[in-house]
Amino acid sequence: FHNSFENFEYDLNIVDIDGETAYEIPRGKKMYVNALNDVIWGRNMNVSIEITYLDNSTSPMQLDFIRWNNKGINQHLSRRSTTINRTGKGGWNTATITIDDINLDNMEYLGTDFRLYGTVSDIVIKEIKVKEVKE
Repeated sequence: FHNSFENFEYDLNIVDIDGETAYEIPRGKKMYVNALNDVIWGRNMNVSIEITYLDNSTSPMQLDFIRWNNKGINQHLSRRSTTINRTGKGGWNTATITIDDINLDNMEYLGTDFRLYGTVSDIVIKEIKVKEVKE
C-alpha cells in the first residue's frame, strides 16, 4: 500500500442540510465504506456504486478501492481509483460508478470495501448504494 502510516478516519461530521442528514468529509480525511456482505461478497462481479452528494464545488471526489488482478498463481492485489467530477451547481446530485469484475471482500483499510474523499475540498455525502450489475 502507499503509506502504512495513513490516518484512519472515524470522525466524520454529521450535518443537517435542508432537513436531510448527511456526512461531511473534511478535506484531508476519508470516508471508509463497507457494502453489506449479503449484497456484494465472495466472488468477482460487476458493481454499481451510487453516491448522492452535495454539488457545492467543482473540485472532484476520489473513490479508491482494491482489486484482485489476474488468476491463479499470478493473482495479486492492486489499488485503483476513479475520479468523480462535480459541477458546483448546488443541490443534491447522484453519481453512478460501475466497476467491472471486482471482489468487494473487505480488502480496504479497516476491513471496508472502498474509501471516498475530496481531492482538494470538503465533500458532503447523503447516501451511498452498492449493488451487483446483472449481465
